[in-house]
Amino acid sequence: MQEVKMKVTGFDLRKSTHESAVAFGRVILDNVLQVEVSIKDGKNGLFVSFPSKKGKDNKWYQQVKIIDRAVSDAIQEQIIYYYENNIKNL
Repeated sequence: MQEVKMKVTGFDLRKSTHESAVAFGRVILDNVLQVEVSIKDGKNGLFVSFPSKKGKDNKWYQQVKIIDRAVSDAIQEQIIYYYENNIKNL
């Protein structure tokens, strides 16, 4: 079986005025999956945050997680690149 790599095929991101994120919105992966994301500026730079939910134990649990690290890194790079080149300076 041939290995399939996901990619971002659509963006609906906007700049955020909220302190916890620099941008938020949706991305479409491989024209089949729409996911809410936010872009945050952490101590090591920008990163993409996928949906999570606080459990009854007050811990946060990811609702969307890309298991393959290389795919996850590539998707995050695409989202951050889009942000830096299309949203950041608006």
